[in-house]
Amino acid sequence: VSQRRILVKPCFQDFDKHNMGYVTRSQFHQCLSYLELPASEEEMAIMQLRFSNNKGFNYLQFLSELQPSIPLENKYEQRLLTISSDKKRAELFEECGHWSGHVEGFADQVMNKIKTKVSKERVRVLEFMKDYDKLRSGRIPVTSFRRALDLCGFGLSKMEVNALEE
Repeated sequence: VSQRRILVKPCFQDFDKHNMGYVTRSQFHQCLSYLELPASEEEMAIMQLRFSNNKGFNYLQFLSELQPSIPLENKYEQRLLTISSDKKRAELFEECGHWSGHVEGFADQVMNKIKTKVSKERVRVLEFMKDYDKLRSGRIPVTSFRRALDLCGFGLSKMEVNALEE
């Protein structure tokens, strides 16, 4: 079935008008012959014993064993948690106007972002900062710091720059 890339389920669904997951034994035989899946009488009897009950032939159970699927991870809940934490950060920033100790990990994330950009693109941050440090004291005004970061081309948002300033 997997080698020939046969879609088996639609054939069974054509016979299952009420979507109950069951077909009759004769419909099961018809599906196998339509799909050109050869099975001896003995094999058919064994499959009917295994997958049949008083409702009929359970083709969903048959297909789950014939073509086992890999269960997908449910990342929806994890994504909701990250979105809600991002919203809380933004609300905290809007309320306070600056970052407080609750979100100190955010500055670390921004620094990691800058470090990866520096290593990948070989940006010399010091060269951009030197232009604004007239006295070579190792200090520059906040506005100059923002300009220098902008010239570096890191693409930081206002929130990220504010987190670095704190």
